[in-house]
Amino acid sequence: MSFIEKINRGLMSVSAIWAFLLAVIITLDVTGRGLFDAPLTGTLEIIVNSIVVIAFLQIAFAVRSKSMLRADFVVHLLPKPVQKALEVFGHLCGAAIFALLCYAVLEPMADAFTSGEYEGEGALRVPTWPIYAVIAGGAALAAINYLYMLVETLQDRGGEDV
Repeated sequence: MSFIEKINRGLMSVSAIWAFLLAVIITLDVTGRGLFDAPLTGTLEIIVNSIVVIAFLQIAFAVRSKSMLRADFVVHLLPKPVQKALEVFGHLCGAAIFALLCYAVLEPMADAFTSGEYEGEGALRVPTWPIYAVIAGGAALAAINYLYMLVETLQDRGGEDV
């Protein structure tokens, strides 16, 4: 397994644990709210920010395992060279989109860091720069995975499923 695939799997594992902990927090909040009329403080802020983080921790694994949404119901009917050309085009587009996303969040991340930007009022204040950092890192890793798959496609190895 390559170094990038280890990172992909590691981040996927972190996101799975995070999602489980989020389920525990939601359960505690609902139970506290229903039984004791005392909700868990900061649950909304934790959930809102965690959803984005969990998604971007998983994105590179989804790309590499070819789990991204793909409409290939017609592609398999095309000649092999056309299929390969479409796959190359798809990998290039995926790499470009995620590279642009990574670039687009760098400035807001820096601004959030220098200004001390946070989300949430009162009960729990969550700094936003780490969320931007996860988006940038996840997008960069997704772009790298698309480029990795592009090289495999051009070398006719096709890549093995993760």
